[in-house]
Amino acid sequence: MSRKQWIQIILINVFITLIILSPFLPGPNSFSKITNTIHTIAQLIGIVTIITIPVSIIITIRKGIRKQKISLYMLLSWIIPIIIFCVSIYGSYPARNFSRKIAIDHATPVIEAIEGYYQVHKKYPNQLSELVPGFLSKIPATGIMGISTYEYERRENSFAIIFSQNVILGFNKEIVSYDPRYHYSSDDEANQVFPAGNDKWQYYILD
Repeated sequence: MSRKQWIQIILINVFITLIILSPFLPGPNSFSKITNTIHTIAQLIGIVTIITIPVSIIITIRKGIRKQKISLYMLLSWIIPIIIFCVSIYGSYPARNFSRKIAIDHATPVIEAIEGYYQVHKKYPNQLSELVPGFLSKIPATGIMGISTYEYERRENSFAIIFSQNVILGFNKEIVSYDPRYHYSSDDEANQVFPAGNDKWQYYILD
């Protein structure tokens, strides 16, 4: 295989990896719908095409044994499905850890503004829009392409900041939430909860 083919394969795989993991990469959250759709389709393709990989590999090996020319297309016929499967199924976990941290960091001004609102009004706001413009010039973006926005819940003597991420095929979602007084919802209590790495943040997988 020539050096040119190696370079082409590497570039193609890097491009595919970035596309698949796009919901977990920094960028405008206006792309949340399209990036999550792409990720879900990639997972489906990875699951379906995994059964074709052994056949493509066997054909490639036979061509090599017979010293026949192995085309770039033949190599990509099994390399791309492997990349799609591995990245979409296994690569999304560390990618979610990465994006979760960024989205949590971007929520800090919102939390500070809510607490500032409480100090002034002796109650928490009913919705985030009440923070603008007195406490925030605008509601900060999540900073992640696949996380559309922060959701807000006013709870008894507390509040929650919530965002979600795609896990498997759009059916399973990772729910990440912050509550300063740990007054969690029924969904929080019904699922196994994990610490999100920051004080008073947690997450769980919603089936």
